[in-house]
Order: sequence, then C-alpha cells, then structure tokens
Amino acid sequence: MDVETFIARWSEATISERANCQSFIIQLCAVLGVAAPGQQAVGDRDYCFERAAKFRTRSGADHSGFIDCSKRGAFVMEMKQSPKRAPGGDLDVRQLATLLNGRGRKAPQAGKQALDRLMSRARVQAEHYAAALPERPPFLMMVDVGVAIHLWADFEREGKGYSGCGQQPH
Repeated sequence: MDVETFIARWSEATISERANCQSFIIQLCAVLGVAAPGQQAVGDRDYCFERAAKFRTRSGADHSGFIDCSKRGAFVMEMKQSPKRAPGGDLDVRQLATLLNGRGRKAPQAGKQALDRLMSRARVQAEHYAAALPERPPFLMMVDVGVAIHLWADFEREGKGYSGCGQQPH
C-alpha cells in the first residue's frame, strides 16, 4: 500500500475506533515498511495489540486497561476515533463537542478545542500505560484514526518529560 492509498482509505473511516484500530496499525506499518505486531519473532507481549496493564490513577484507585498497541522499549500507542463522518464528508464538529462534553457538563466548545481535549485525554491514558510497564518507552503515540497522529518523546525514560514537536508538555 502506498501513502496516498493509505491516506485516502483512512480519511474516509466511519466506523468505530475498536473496529479500525488493528487494521489501521497493520496498514500503517506496511506503509512505513516495518513489521506489524505478530509479524516478527519477538515475545507475544513484546510487540502486540491489547496488552494488559494495571496502574494506579492520580486519585489513588487501581485501574486495569489494555494498551491498544505497544512495543517493549519503543512505544505505547493509544487509538481514538473522532465521531463518525458521512463518507467523504467533513467531521461534524458540533457532534464531536457534544460527545466530548457529555451530559451535564459545560456547553460544547469549538471543534479544535474538542479535538485537542480528545488527544489530551489519550495522552494522559498513554502516560498511565507507559508508567505501568517494566521499562518506560521513549515514545507515546496518540492516534485519531483518519485525522492525526501525535508523537511525544521522553528519551530519559523517566515518564516526566514526554514532549511533542512544537508543543509544550502539560
């Protein structure tokens, strides 16, 4: 698959994150010319989809979850998908804002702010997953399928300094 075909295919994605996640990653790996999870001789937990992780939240509660995709010593990837679009249509920003704000919360805000919140929440989730691993990876990737890939790096692997290109750490 070439880059143009990949972009065309995924910019039209209209089904859920869960339905798209693994296909997206496998095709992204093909475009990049690297092995996808399960396509190289490493341990099943070293490079896989849906790796179990247990961590403590900021409130002190224990939480279990599954990392969408991870590679030991390399990255944690957290997938999201903005609300559905009609095929070929633009993202309905009001629908996205309503979903992100939820019932009983503040009034929906503009589209870019809603998308920023979606990716910010994905980053917090990815940071929790990275901290739960025996070795913190140098990269966190947050993917809004068909919209954006955010890459954050912490080369010291302390989990305190993940920063993005042109972005300030939160």
